[in-house]
Amino acid sequence: QRRVRGDHYASDDIREIMDGLLQRYADNTASAEAAEDAINEAKRLQKFMEECAELTQWLRDRADVLGEESLRDPKAFPVLEKQHEALVTELANNEPLVDRLTEEGNDIYNNDTNPAINETLKDLQDAWDNLKALLGEK
Repeated sequence: QRRVRGDHYASDDIREIMDGLLQRYADNTASAEAAEDAINEAKRLQKFMEECAELTQWLRDRADVLGEESLRDPKAFPVLEKQHEALVTELANNEPLVDRLTEEGNDIYNNDTNPAINETLKDLQDAWDNLKALLGEK
């Protein structure tokens, strides 16, 4: 920059090279930021999908337990009552997680029309509704 400001014989060439370097730097920085944003979105989507899969599996496991025939034995009623209370507590504790994942999934879906997101949200909501219905029957 000193050479460009001064009366250097190649100041025009230096200025042109310097401007080109600055432009390439700005372009590379913008590309790197775009790539970083894409990676962060992919990580966010992956984390969302993992959390949904884990919670959906947990809900299905609880629904399977509620559907067992051994639970219909009147002798097991005191134990079942405690298990029922524990399950109600677990559901209450996990409801904010279901709500957060649903909200996050809708937010991701609005920005990325990946059909897997909508399908994952539907599976999660179906498992949640099924477990709540089974719990209501018991």
